[in-house]
Amino acid sequence: MTNDTFQFCEKDLAAQMGIPRATLKEIRDTQMTKGEHWDMVSMRICLSRAGVDLAATFVGLLDSEKDPRLLLDPDDTETVQADPPDHNQHLMLPASSSSGNVRIGKVSRITKNTRIILVESLGETVRMRVRHNGKFLPGMEVPMKLIEEPDLYELARKAPRWRGKW
Repeated sequence: MTNDTFQFCEKDLAAQMGIPRATLKEIRDTQMTKGEHWDMVSMRICLSRAGVDLAATFVGLLDSEKDPRLLLDPDDTETVQADPPDHNQHLMLPASSSSGNVRIGKVSRITKNTRIILVESLGETVRMRVRHNGKFLPGMEVPMKLIEEPDLYELARKAPRWRGKW
């Protein structure tokens, strides 16, 4: 069978069915056959349509209004593929900072105050609090999060490890 057959990730399936992943793992270990119902694809456990139906039968969802075949449209779920390399990985933001206040700016000036740098973003120069400005250089791109109106921001990720480099 091809990887197209195993298109439902176990983690996503457990969340959509509303059951713990451990329960789905137990069903997989006792009732399913590797290669027919499930297989490893890109270091993830993925189920086939037959595996989804079998899991739903054991959980008791096939007869209810929460039919997993309706919940799991292959076009909606994540297709398991090898991830392409991300060349902007140095600007990746932590998941906790995914609020609407985070934006990218460019360091314009290092101040004498070691806890502040000046950053240009969207045509305006704003202040940004940092732990120590010795690791920053003018021209560096930095993610920043608004903490106080109108122009005080803080770094939205860890400080650079080396001077001028993430």
